[in-house]
Amino acid sequence: MTIKRGYFMGEKNYGLDRENRLQEKVRHILGLVSQHSVEWQTGWGYYINIKEEFGEIGRIGFTLNHDRSRLDLGMHFGDTLEQAKELYSNQNVKYEDFASLAPDFEPHPNLHVGIPYPGPFTHIAWFKTPKGREREYFEYWRKNWSGLKADEREYILDALKELVDNKLINEIGHPNKYWIDQLRLPIRSREEITIEDAVNKPEGDYPMLVIRPAYAVVVYEYCTVEDVLKKEGEEIASDLRTKISKCFETVLKKKPFYLAEGQNHSI
Repeated sequence: MTIKRGYFMGEKNYGLDRENRLQEKVRHILGLVSQHSVEWQTGWGYYINIKEEFGEIGRIGFTLNHDRSRLDLGMHFGDTLEQAKELYSNQNVKYEDFASLAPDFEPHPNLHVGIPYPGPFTHIAWFKTPKGREREYFEYWRKNWSGLKADEREYILDALKELVDNKLINEIGHPNKYWIDQLRLPIRSREEITIEDAVNKPEGDYPMLVIRPAYAVVVYEYCTVEDVLKKEGEEIASDLRTKISKCFETVLKKKPFYLAEGQNHSI
């Protein structure tokens, strides 16, 4: 097996054998969860690709958290420009549906700024929404989704300033680690970035940027790495199917197409 190294897979914390086993087990588990293809994205990890079936969301991730000791289950609605348009134009999707998923899930706005091209490094920075303003964030994009488009940097900055003024996002965000060196951020600020720097500092042939107002539903620290390595794959996959079904049925009023029951899932 070819070793896939990315943001989460560091040799410092894992020997190569352990890293291989963990990645293979995660891929196997996601293959049990759904008949959709399981793919890899550098900087994130393995995910289920569902973009052909759902316009509002393209990926379901089961990925290591930042300290590499636990895995998160992540469903990121509106993660691309087209998915955001599908999400906020769908009148069957309500803010209350997202909010009702708590406390089993952590639903939250996840706006990011990036370049309008496909690929693993399109997100430059993420900006959180002030606590208590989640409904206003959702309703703003419900009313303004049709204006989402790639635009010149100055107009993107104006739009971000408007969001800050309306207390829909914080002025300080978090840069994508793959952009940090290019952004030339001082060491003390490599975990934070202003809206001005996110828009103005990226170098290269990127005259146009884009705002993607995603809404994420995450189970943080869903399980430990040891759980993944020791438990039967179907034991974890069964619970993941239950949680994903609840999220999709609540938000989209739909159920993903899962693997038929009764097959041999052991590994």
